[in-house]
Amino acid sequence: MKREKVTFVFKSLRLIPVFCLACAASFVWAANTSCTERTSVKEGIRQSEPEKFKTSGPISPKDALEYMKTKKDLVIVDVAAKRWYAQEHFKGAINIPIEELSAEEEKELYLQLPKDRPVVMHCRLGMIVPGAYRMLKQLRPDISEIYYIDGKPLFEAYNEWITLQEK
Repeated sequence: MKREKVTFVFKSLRLIPVFCLACAASFVWAANTSCTERTSVKEGIRQSEPEKFKTSGPISPKDALEYMKTKKDLVIVDVAAKRWYAQEHFKGAINIPIEELSAEEEKELYLQLPKDRPVVMHCRLGMIVPGAYRMLKQLRPDISEIYYIDGKPLFEAYNEWITLQEK
């Protein structure tokens, strides 16, 4: 009887490396995909180009760049701290540094955004912007298209493109 228990333990120990490898693979996959991509894969959603931008919510940096290039009258809201905004930002973006504002100040600035114009929100890595997005959606039901960039914004690519458009 004792020998059977020992054999069971040794056989179970063989599964530990397999389990660790599966966990590591899962972690690497999650680290290399945005929340938007994980949701699409998980739900089996494959959107065609025109349908991609019909709803609000998270958007990958690459898709955000495409959207920003095609939308007229776009309002870009940068919710990062003033020092980050000063270092790098999208040309024409409005800075609402939510970490430096009271809830009332933040709310007041959101209420000043123009209505009936599409909005793209972002921070530097996509970590604080989801909360700002939820607040804006709640405060401004009159803005039908509100996206936030889920990841690191492509500042340089957009700013180069917008500079070419201005010429």
